[in-house]
Amino acid sequence: MHKRRTIINAIKAQLQTLNVGGVWNQRTPPTRNVWPAVTLYAEEETIDIAPGHEYPIQPRSQTRHLTLAVNVWLRCDQDAEKIEDDMDEWAVNIEQTLSNDGTIGIADLILINSEFSVAEDDPKINVMTLTYYVMYYTEEQNPE
Repeated sequence: MHKRRTIINAIKAQLQTLNVGGVWNQRTPPTRNVWPAVTLYAEEETIDIAPGHEYPIQPRSQTRHLTLAVNVWLRCDQDAEKIEDDMDEWAVNIEQTLSNDGTIGIADLILINSEFSVAEDDPKINVMTLTYYVMYYTEEQNPE
C-alpha cells in the first residue's frame, strides 16, 4: 500500500474518534443520510529529492508534500445562523483531534486553509473544508 494511503487511513482513524455520522475516504458528498459526516482525500502531492541524495545516489530519498482535504458536511434544516456556530465548533474539534503524535509516519501536519460553502445540489447541506499540509518521506521506487 502506498505510504500516502497509509497516512490518510491513520488520519481517518483519528477523525473516527469524533461523534460524527461517519468518516469516508472520498471526494464526493456522503450518500448516506447521516449528519454531520466527514470525508477526506488527497488533493495533490509534490515530491522533492532530499538534499545530498541527487544523482548518482540511488535510491534517492524523497520528501513528499501532500495537500489533504478534510470536509465536514452539515445539514441545516432551520436555523441558518446556527450552522455557522456548528462549523466553528467542528473546526475546533477537528483541529484538536488531528495531530502529528509520531504514530502515523509523517514529519509534519499543518492546517493551511479553511473554506466554507453550500453544497451545489442541496442548499440545506453546508460543507467546511479544512486543508492540511502533510510532509513525509519515502525512498525512490519504494513508496510504501
